[in-house]
Amino acid sequence: MIQNTCAAQVVRSRVLLSAFAILMACNAARLADSPPAQIPVPNPAPLPVDKHGDVTRTTTAKGTDRLREWRGGVMGTSLQLEVLGTDVAELDRVLGLVLDELRRVEDVFTVWRESELTRLNDRAGQGPIPVSRELALVLATSIECGRVTRGAFDVSYFPLRSLWNYQAEHPTLPTQAEIDAALAFVDWSRIEVDLEKNTVAMPAGFSIDLGGIAKGYGIDRAMSVMLEQGVKNGLVQAGGDTKALGRKFGESWQIAIKNPRHPGELFAVLPVVNQCVQTSGDYERFVEIDGQRYHHIIDPRTGRPSQGCMSATVIGPEATFADGIATAMCVLGPQAGMEIIEQLDRVEAVLVGMDGEVHLSSGLKKAAIPSKVR
Repeated sequence: MIQNTCAAQVVRSRVLLSAFAILMACNAARLADSPPAQIPVPNPAPLPVDKHGDVTRTTTAKGTDRLREWRGGVMGTSLQLEVLGTDVAELDRVLGLVLDELRRVEDVFTVWRESELTRLNDRAGQGPIPVSRELALVLATSIECGRVTRGAFDVSYFPLRSLWNYQAEHPTLPTQAEIDAALAFVDWSRIEVDLEKNTVAMPAGFSIDLGGIAKGYGIDRAMSVMLEQGVKNGLVQAGGDTKALGRKFGESWQIAIKNPRHPGELFAVLPVVNQCVQTSGDYERFVEIDGQRYHHIIDPRTGRPSQGCMSATVIGPEATFADGIATAMCVLGPQAGMEIIEQLDRVEAVLVGMDGEVHLSSGLKKAAIPSKVR
């Protein structure tokens, strides 16, 4: 009502008022009953967000050298990153790049959410599918692991994995009929990778899970980032997969192997320089039903949890290949496994049979490793 009256007065008087005078006249009554005007206060500048805030960080000093260590999680397992230098801020910058790369790799190869790999699986049976060079190379390495191990490593085992759900509140065992139905879609040799065209083809109903090799690839990529940033001494460890660069304060990196029946204890420590140490075992993820242990490493030939080794540690120059081979050793067992290890260049192994006996490859015969795990 006040606005309408003021507007009428303006029209009748034909008085030319400034915009400011009109505004004051029309709002005088309203302003009289209003609280005092609040002077706007600029919002403070937001604090920088630490996108790596989920890691714990420690520093160890020795002389002028600093060992910076980050601990956290990635790819569904524990993560430990270590790098040596003299500038802690610079070491943190490098470790941030390393962690970013590991998480990027996880996003490419995960099957727990949409990824390039799940999109490939969705197109099984549709002929050669274009993929990234990265995915093509990892799949080619996976196929090579399948060839070398005569099918003990098989990335097409994914239909079997869904039958063994260890995270269910009341886990149940699949029937033999269910296992046989899944096995019809498991055969690494039917996956075709063309590295010239970067394409992948597989039959309808097939699906790929790279869980047995992706962590190894992630570690290789993480170490590549360290090298690109000029790091000369560092370590990347994700679960049982490790890659060591150079030395730790001038000494070999000491890589522990867990006791597979008492994972809180160690049964061996390996001195390592510029090598990978990949360990797979039946003790990381398992469930016991009626006193029987059922674990996550599936034998792609039988469709059931492997019975070859309690634990398999493979030492070699490349984490991707060593990761796949370590998984296969758990399937093959010490005798058949060692026959393959001895034919591989620059690859050694520590295999713990289901009876607890420890088997060493020829290059480790003099290592101080117990002969039996208890």
